[in-house]
Amino acid sequence: MDNIGRKIWLTIRLVILLAVIGIIVFFVKKYNNSDTGKTRIYQREINDVLNLQGNKTIIKILKEDVNKDEVEDYIVLLGEEKFEDNDTTKNTDIKKIMSTVEMYNNVCIDIIDGNTKESKRYDTKKSYGKDVNVYIKNDKDTKYIAVTDTFTGNISLLYLKEGEIKDIITDSFSQEFCGYTIEAAFNKEDTTKLNVKLDNYGRDYLTKQENAFTLDYTDTNVNSENYRLTYMANKFCEFEITQDENQNIEVIGIQHILYSNNEDLEKNSGKVKIHFKLDENKKIVLNNVEVIK
Repeated sequence: MDNIGRKIWLTIRLVILLAVIGIIVFFVKKYNNSDTGKTRIYQREINDVLNLQGNKTIIKILKEDVNKDEVEDYIVLLGEEKFEDNDTTKNTDIKKIMSTVEMYNNVCIDIIDGNTKESKRYDTKKSYGKDVNVYIKNDKDTKYIAVTDTFTGNISLLYLKEGEIKDIITDSFSQEFCGYTIEAAFNKEDTTKLNVKLDNYGRDYLTKQENAFTLDYTDTNVNSENYRLTYMANKFCEFEITQDENQNIEVIGIQHILYSNNEDLEKNSGKVKIHFKLDENKKIVLNNVEVIK
């Protein structure tokens, strides 16, 4: 092979090598910027102060300055893994590798000070689905730590007050936080119309809804043959936490009205969306209610 041929071959090999390195760097950066990658990085930074007693598993770690001292703190979401009921594996380590997590029990939040590494724990005393998430929401003067899922309909909304972790949900209600009891049926005379009634069942934080709502499903496949009333009693199905134009926090509790077992159709149709806002005492109060398709 002459010198020109060798140079061409070396150039091709160098281009291939650089391309492989570029691909590896791309995927490493992508992983490190993912929730899983960040959690692993943050875990190494605070591994010596993490408390995993009681079979706790780290679900997710965030970094955010919740202490307002211009140093990022660690927000650690932990829980006890519950595996699918048909899993008979005895060895815990093997179970973690081979089995599917169904939900997390006894979920808690640790806030670890970025300066002192001092840790504060809040036990939600709740279970969450495997899609449980922790994220930060801000209003004009407070950073809130939200814990939600789309499986249990549970929610925790935390903030720091004088060094103590407070949960707005439990502080706002002396009873279980639930939505309306829903009654829904398709109109016998016009089966494209769904009549929806909401009963607050004596919950004073929900206003009485004297009038029924009507959802029009004309020219859709939503009907009494394909859909049934969701059996969630008065439980919320999921939550959204948003901000209004004035940066005020709004908590939206969502209840699904209908469900379908037909895999070719949308699983749910119709929603009751209950909008709550925070008052000046950081207590949740009703804002408005809407019923939508």
